[in-house]
Amino acid sequence: MRKIVKAMDFYNDIGLYGDTTAIISENSEHFSYDELLKAADALKIQFKKRCLVFSVCENSLESVVGYIGFLRASIVSVLISDGINNELFDDLL
Repeated sequence: MRKIVKAMDFYNDIGLYGDTTAIISENSEHFSYDELLKAADALKIQFKKRCLVFSVCENSLESVVGYIGFLRASIVSVLISDGINNELFDDLL
């Protein structure tokens, strides 16, 4: 029987989906949930828990990996569009 995943805990249950395709890139590359999990967990060890991270995002695998890694490490992340006005971004910093 398949486990029902709660929406708020999806990032902790990614491993349940194994080699199922999680992401298809714009170049038609397929990335599995296992690959996503491995990359996210490698990223999360680079940060201290409960820190604040400004994550400048675009529609990319790297942005998804960052988001999942931050969630799995209990890091508070602010997702910011890569198209943000430089002045506004400087004010945020």
